[in-house]
Amino acid sequence: ALCATADLNNALVSFILCLGAGLAALLAGGYLPEHKLDRGEFYPLLTFSTVGAMILAASGDVLSLFLGLETMSLGVYAMTGFRRTSPRSTEAAVKYFLLGSFAAALLLYGAALLYGVTGHTDFDGIRQALVTPAAGTKPNLGVVIIASALVLVGMAFKVSAVPFHMWTPDAYEGAPTPATGYMAVAVKTAAFAALLRVLTTALGHPDLTSWAAGWPPVIAFLAVASMTVANLTAGRQESVKRMLAYS
Repeated sequence: ALCATADLNNALVSFILCLGAGLAALLAGGYLPEHKLDRGEFYPLLTFSTVGAMILAASGDVLSLFLGLETMSLGVYAMTGFRRTSPRSTEAAVKYFLLGSFAAALLLYGAALLYGVTGHTDFDGIRQALVTPAAGTKPNLGVVIIASALVLVGMAFKVSAVPFHMWTPDAYEGAPTPATGYMAVAVKTAAFAALLRVLTTALGHPDLTSWAAGWPPVIAFLAVASMTVANLTAGRQESVKRMLAYS
């Protein structure tokens, strides 16, 4: 039953990702020629990012998670800077690339710490090693908490949770409108699916899921901050893209 539910969830997320990519491609068909950006590489980049997003959303291992994350991100970085003659687009792409690389490094470092503690890279193996460790061994929960925090920061950047959202308004404003729509749908969907999988599977240890010292209060804080700070900031924006990015 669990496998069937997981397959259904993967199919649903993949459908949303493909739908978002298809709508972005349809929008690009009219938008790019109108703005003299009709270059063929946009569509391979869109496909490349969508494949990475599907890998990210369906990942069950930190290696496939990182592979999907980078595959998706590299294409989105290029689409953000697709308007080569625009300083704003170039600035947005560089900012997105630098902050994204920093967040990916934190995620990878957290995954390395989890591997060092548990000896596993797959989510189920990590959870099993934390819940029922092998005889004579006891995971260092202090290191696990640090690793979990690093992984959470890396994933929070991809979902644009406050306070890791500062790249989003610039990237949305600088990117062509089809790329902005794609980021708002596909990138966020894949990131949320991966975040949910990591939290409920890999970090499903009872101590990590408790409201006393686990990740639920951290997620609650990020959610409340994102719903208040970002939306209050959105009301002050003059650009529609920046307003949508904040909201």
